[in-house]
Amino acid sequence: MVRIDKLNSRIKEIQKEIKKFQDACKHKYKHIKTVRAGTTVYVCDNCERELRWPSPDELDAWMRK
Repeated sequence: MVRIDKLNSRIKEIQKEIKKFQDACKHKYKHIKTVRAGTTVYVCDNCERELRWPSPDELDAWMRK
């Protein structure tokens, strides 16, 4: 069985790899997404990085879809 410290180490390595990928991404295409309860943000289509909060008008238009 794998020890928890090894699992945590693997998680940290993967998080670093994700950060490198997101840092290199140009965030050319994005969409609005609810990422956590009560939190709706623009998210990159390619790397899934949270980019910014939508304006009230953008949020309203998204909710009407």
